Amino acid sequence: VQGSGPDAIVPNDLFAVRDLLLVGHGAIFMQPDSAGAGEVKKAAIELAKLMPKLHPHEDCRRRMATLLEGSSEDEAMLKKLADEAWACLPGDFTINTFDSVYDPSNVTPTDGKTKEFQSAFDAKMPLLKDDSILGACKGSQWPRTCSYWAALHSMAYLADFHGLSAQFLGAVVPVIAGGATLCHGCTMHFRLMHEPMLSQNVLKDTGSMF
Repeated sequence: VQGSGPDAIVPNDLFAVRDLLLVGHGAIFMQPDSAGAGEVKKAAIELAKLMPKLHPHEDCRRRMATLLEGSSEDEAMLKKLADEAWACLPGDFTINTFDSVYDPSNVTPTDGKTKEFQSAFDAKMPLLKDDSILGACKGSQWPRTCSYWAALHSMAYLADFHGLSAQFLGAVVPVIAGGATLCHGCTMHFRLMHEPMLSQNVLKDTGSMF
């Protein structure tokens, strides 16, 4: 994609922060209700709590800080911050922006799968109906992956600036290892590369993948 380097990143390229939190909390590629899944979910909540400092878009940081001040229950807080990760961007993202969206509340699981797994499978490769609002990720065949790339690199920079690198890595590594990319091969490669940072529970409680 032309103009796809870091300098081409615009706020709308960060749309998948919403999925990073929600899909990450779903622990999609972990055995449901396992100790490892619980650790991935906890990591997603910790990542959400870092958003007022680490979200790459200043307006999102400000709005998320306000939301975090008024939240007490962890899962509800994560959901609010994930919703805000769309609302705070200039692109006015909604479920109608994409051809598929991760939303476990609106699916009926089959074959004994969880709602989270079924919804993730149904929305494993969401495409924008109009990607002209994007910058670096415009024209990408894997827009959510591109958005993750843009967001994670920018967050890592801010984490280093704020002295939060250890907290950021401690949260984001289990989230990605738990299946946030919704890519079997990507997840297995990531786990192999980051095995020393992953707990034995996360490593052994791997579930079904696609």
